[in-house]
Amino acid sequence: MKKTLAIRGGMALIVVIVIIAASYLYERNASFSGQSTISDLLFQIREQDIRLDRDVERIISFRLPHYDSLVQSGKQLQELIAAAARQQRLISRNYPPAFSDGLFRYLDTLKKKRSFIERIQHHIALVRNSFLYLPGLIEECTTDDSTPENRDLLNRLVMGVYTHYLFPDKVLISDIRARMSDIRAHSLAAGNLLKHVEITLGNTEKIEQLKQQMDSMDSDEQFVELRNLLKEYSLRDDRYSVLLGVILLLTVLLLLIWLWRTLERLDRARRLAEQSHERLQDAVESLGEAFALFDRDGRLVLNNQTFIRFYPWLKGLLRPGVTLEQIRKWNAPHMTCGSVAGEKPGEDCAGFANSEAPYYFERIGKDRWYLASNRRTKEGGTVSVRTDVSGSKASEQELRKLGRALEQSPASVVITDTGGVIEYVNPKFEQVSGYSAAEVLGRKPSVLKSGETTDEEYREMWRTLKAGKVWQGVFHNKRKDGSMY
Repeated sequence: MKKTLAIRGGMALIVVIVIIAASYLYERNASFSGQSTISDLLFQIREQDIRLDRDVERIISFRLPHYDSLVQSGKQLQELIAAAARQQRLISRNYPPAFSDGLFRYLDTLKKKRSFIERIQHHIALVRNSFLYLPGLIEECTTDDSTPENRDLLNRLVMGVYTHYLFPDKVLISDIRARMSDIRAHSLAAGNLLKHVEITLGNTEKIEQLKQQMDSMDSDEQFVELRNLLKEYSLRDDRYSVLLGVILLLTVLLLLIWLWRTLERLDRARRLAEQSHERLQDAVESLGEAFALFDRDGRLVLNNQTFIRFYPWLKGLLRPGVTLEQIRKWNAPHMTCGSVAGEKPGEDCAGFANSEAPYYFERIGKDRWYLASNRRTKEGGTVSVRTDVSGSKASEQELRKLGRALEQSPASVVITDTGGVIEYVNPKFEQVSGYSAAEVLGRKPSVLKSGETTDEEYREMWRTLKAGKVWQGVFHNKRKDGSMY
């Protein structure tokens, strides 16, 4: 009796100690996971911050031809900041106030910094546009009777503006102002040019001011402070955790090392089995496709709800043990099948289901199309997967209708890419212009240029089209034989 009570007491004590140890390990794992998450987030944010600074410098110096890298870095930084904000409760609970307060100050600084970068990006875009117009404006200001001195004065003004943008300098800006005064004194028709120069100088000044304000935020110093706090906290937490872990480990080992190992193995095996089953079930249910698994005898093992939704008449009939042949018989009155090679669906799906073809189509009614596959598993079973392709089938039919409409159109149709290179012409174009499709594909519409329409009219047309707007107008084209139409 006493021995039994002692054993029971010992077992109860062991259970309590095991529970305490398990709780500690769980908390330790959660703490380590939280620290790892916060540390990774912090350094990823820092990496994106550095990348943003680099991209800003490259855009200002025109070493970055487009804003894709800057936009992507800004978007990633915004996502990381949002992810860190979602960890606010974890940070406030597990970290000292100095770290949590410093982290959210750092994040607030980066948000403000992004705002400055967006404003800088806006002004840089304006400067770039002005630089694109300046050479053309010089040509507008000069005529055939313009003196070389006048041309040189205009060119030196524009070069001074370029130089001032890349290397802002008070002496240089004074020189630019003096040149602008000289231009006015020579009565050159350069009002539009001087206006763009003023706009460029104003945007350059704005960019420099915003850059200085952004640099004054000193996010580098804030990050270094946070990194040191995180390192100090991690070291202190590690020392405490190691001490407590050693005490618990020695206690557990002294009391019941062999029983603990046995129970741990059994519990681990049970949890792994449960997790595997749950993961498999969750994975099957999360599929967007209809899924069913059959064993080597053709009997149903499991299926997802999507499979029932694809074949609603099977509701109430599907259960483990139902054979694949039974399901095919139930499906036969409701659908026809066809190959993916474009053949029309037939009356019998049995031939497709038993064929070696990896895929075939199932058609239900007039509008439902499923891409079907029946694959063998290593154990000899069958995996049946159905994908709803009704939308793509409908789109395919619409495209075919559109293609026939273009081919039969009574109007001449020319389609180009964004660079103005001809990609398609319809038969009416060949009839009207005298050019065959092979002669104009890959060329630009200027092959039809008659000479009666000015270059400015063509430029205006292309500006309108590239802006995504509709251009309307009339101009003459030249046929292959030289006649106009």
